[in-house]
Amino acid sequence: MQATPPPTTVDLLHAERRVNPVVSVLVCCTVLGLLISLICLAGYGKLGFEKAVTRLMHPVGLGWLILSGLLTYMLLCRRWRRAFAWFVPWSLLTLLSTPTLPSLGMRYLETQFVPYSPATSAPLDVLVVLGGGTSLGPYGPQAGDAGDRLVWAARLFHQGHVKSLITTGAAIEGPGMDQRSSAADHTLKIWTDLNIPPDRIRQVGGRTTYEEMQALKELLPQLSNSRVGLLTSAWHLPRALRLARAQGLDLIPVAADYRTRGEPPNWMDYIPSAKNLVTVEKLQHECMAALVSR
Repeated sequence: MQATPPPTTVDLLHAERRVNPVVSVLVCCTVLGLLISLICLAGYGKLGFEKAVTRLMHPVGLGWLILSGLLTYMLLCRRWRRAFAWFVPWSLLTLLSTPTLPSLGMRYLETQFVPYSPATSAPLDVLVVLGGGTSLGPYGPQAGDAGDRLVWAARLFHQGHVKSLITTGAAIEGPGMDQRSSAADHTLKIWTDLNIPPDRIRQVGGRTTYEEMQALKELLPQLSNSRVGLLTSAWHLPRALRLARAQGLDLIPVAADYRTRGEPPNWMDYIPSAKNLVTVEKLQHECMAALVSR
């Protein structure tokens, strides 16, 4: 009499007859989530475990975990075609929401120039700070996502490395925009609150980086024989300098708001997160602007 073969993993996980497929996928998701959390527990202790669980419960982390569970289930059931179909979105989300690819792109943009260093360079007569580093809160203007632009400019001014400042930005006109104030107005308010004299600050318009450079070109005669710096986010500097040169402006690059860190990422950084997707969005914006010379 022929012996009955032992049950395989497929037999245990196959849900068509005994277990609902949704339950099987949830089991795979739970096991994967626990495995990742336990790895962080082993490396970083209780805090690492808590942070890993939290990140996996965020929308991007949870979506990635569900895709991982689906892919794992298909592979265990040997449904190769369906596994490949799920592998495509899983791999795309993994590449875009973990730090490796976004950091490579940011590092490429942020290392295309040698930025101004106050320790080794002569002081600047004028520092142009591009808008985009502010937002409007319930108590007035506040530093936004790129707020390090404003902070670094204020520090350079108070340390005596900059004699005067220029802030750029104009309000966008259109439906629902009537009450909007400009980025230049926001920056002026923040700087004066930081004890920068208003007579050392000049405002120019421009709704986009291209328009800001056009506005600065009109000031070119007044800026002759002056050391003029251009401060913006490090990843934005290559485009800003390219547009400045197109307008005949020879500006000294001053970098702020770096997105690449000096230290290598830790294990928890490789849990997919929206932060990395935001970085990819910025990279995409810079590439699209370069394609249309803006």
